[in-house]
Amino acid sequence: MPHDSHDSLVKATFTRIDFAADEFRAVLPSALARRLDLDELALCPGSFVSDELRQQHTDLLFRVPHY
Repeated sequence: MPHDSHDSLVKATFTRIDFAADEFRAVLPSALARRLDLDELALCPGSFVSDELRQQHTDLLFRVPHY
């Protein structure tokens, strides 16, 4: 599968918060998944400027409360 197709598929899937939460529940170790409030999973902006003024970008960045 070409790289762009893979990126598009991942982004299309994981930008649906309900799909992302379900996937995390399925693949994370159960001890970790139980400590995350995946019902409160949120997609966050993923562009940053470092202290050295270098731009950094993430593909996808999530925030999730934990216990």
